[in-house]
Parts: sequence; structure tokens; C-alpha cells
Amino acid sequence: RRRGPAPSLSPMNFFGHVAVARGWSHDSTVLFGAMLPDFVGMVGAASPRVAHPGIALGLELHLATDDHFHRSPVFRALTRESARVLVARGLRRGPALAAGHVGVELLVDCALGRDPEVAADFLAAVTAGAPARLAGAVTWTSPGEEARYARLHAQLVERGLAVVDPEPARITDRVLRVLARRPRLAVPEVAREAVTAAFASAAGPVAGAVPELLARLREELSPAFGPAGRAASAASLARGAG
Repeated sequence: RRRGPAPSLSPMNFFGHVAVARGWSHDSTVLFGAMLPDFVGMVGAASPRVAHPGIALGLELHLATDDHFHRSPVFRALTRESARVLVARGLRRGPALAAGHVGVELLVDCALGRDPEVAADFLAAVTAGAPARLAGAVTWTSPGEEARYARLHAQLVERGLAVVDPEPARITDRVLRVLARRPRLAVPEVAREAVTAAFASAAGPVAGAVPELLARLREELSPAFGPAGRAASAASLARGAG
């Protein structure tokens, strides 16, 4: 019998979503909800039913953040520059654009992972997402999906902050692994060294742009969720977002 896809720690903006969401709440259930859509995708699951207001709010923040993040002029400028460098190093345009996009996302998370407050909130959010704590709050559509999430959660607990590895070679590993699923965007193995060098040179500019990127995201999300920085309760935020 097929067990479904195994969970994989593929590139996702864990720290990015936590960093944005904590502008409105430090509640670990909200921050877990802000990562939940990524976890759903990683285990190949359908969207689960969410009955907890804090988790539901985090989920809404995640979706809104993704929408604004990928349209952000700051993010687009970073990905264009990364793609330009990769093309100059010999990659075709398609793979260069894809690798630049995923690589910048990972570099943003690496920069945020160095913030001890964001790191602590990430770990607290992972704890809040323990399967035993989700009973009645998150209902998966099948036992198989629930089991795959439990395995993924065990990996997250085991690896802790190591889920974000700032070494350019490790970032390249993850980018190549993800894009290998898309033949037209796959980066050839012979380009590994060039891609690693490009990410090493991009790390500083990306880290320098993170404060502006976060500030703009929070400003753009404020009309829907209220002014950032209040760290209000999950219940009051959920009422406002509704």
C-alpha cells in the first residue's frame, strides 16, 4: 500500500513567516499557524481543518504574507540581481530565475535565523505544533497525512535551528534538490560551484535588505490585521482579521 510522499525539509520560509507574524502576536499557536501551510505542502497533504483561533489567524497571516512578499519590490530586486549573476556564471535564464528566487528566500531565512528572538519564537512555535497538542485544533483529512506530519514534526524537533543552514554550499544543495523536480528549471550539477559562489556573494546584500523587506510587509499587512507591533492577543486579532 502506498504511504504517500515522505516528509522533506525542503526550502520554506519558516523564519520569514514567524518574523512577520510576530509583529502582531508572540503567541506560539499564532506563529505555528503562520508556518502550517508550508508544513502541509511538505507532507503532501490537503489543507486540514483548523478549529483553533490562534492557528487560524497565523494561517491567514501566512497567506497574506506570501501574496505581498512575492510582489515586494525589495524581493524582486534581490531575485533579479541573483538571476543576473547566475546567468553571468553560465546558467540558462529559466534555471537562473528559479534558483535566484528560491536562493533569496533561503538567504532571507538565514538572516532571520541569526536573530535570537526570532529563533526562540520559531522553536516555541514548533513546540506548539506537537501532534499531541493539536488534537481537536487541527484535523487532517486522512490518517496517512497525520502520520506524515508527525514524522515531519519529529524532524523539526531533532534539527531545531539547523533547519536553516547559512552555509552557501548547503543552500545550493537545497535549491538544486527542489528544482530537480522541474526539468525545465533544474540546475545542472556542473553549475554547483558557480551557484554556491553566487549565493555566497548575495548573502550580505540580502541580509542588509531584510529590515526594509520586513518593514514594508508589515506596513502592507496592517490594513487587514491592524498596526504591527502591538503583539495583541490571538483572540482580539482574529476578531479584527475577520
